[in-house]
Amino acid sequence: ETDRNDPRTVLPVDKGGLGLDGQWADDVHHGLHVALTGERQGYYEDFGQPGALATVLRAPYLHADTWSTFRGRRHGRPVPDGVEGWRFVVCTQNHDQVGNRREGDRHSATLSPRRLRCAATLLLTSPYTPMLFMGEEWGASTPWQYFTDHLDGALAEAVRDGRRAEFGRHGWGAA
Repeated sequence: ETDRNDPRTVLPVDKGGLGLDGQWADDVHHGLHVALTGERQGYYEDFGQPGALATVLRAPYLHADTWSTFRGRRHGRPVPDGVEGWRFVVCTQNHDQVGNRREGDRHSATLSPRRLRCAATLLLTSPYTPMLFMGEEWGASTPWQYFTDHLDGALAEAVRDGRRAEFGRHGWGAA
């Protein structure tokens, strides 16, 4: 996983890349999520701009050496011509995007069937490799929350503090 929006991850080694077959392209999720839900807090902030969804359906990154208000700096690199779309794995939901929401709510619990069909259509007809989150194919609506049992007390506390801070950035309040 990487959120650097750096296509060198999938470029061949002889072209200065890491030579991996594929990588997550979370910007597609973010663009779809904002268009479907209207949420614009936290890391969704940049995806509320006009044309954001169209941008990520043409190229996997919203930010390709462009300004990110959320990050407070320029972010990403453009994807060079010739890099196949299938190298970018995209989703409408995944373990991070659902599990790290305060309530663990899935789209099928909060969106209309019409919006769910729209999301599925855009995902499955995009030029990228689609990934369905467990149960998404049949509309699972049960929450899927982040879970862990850190044995190290300091690590457990750091995770709790980090999650509270992230919830605050999204306007969800403390857990």
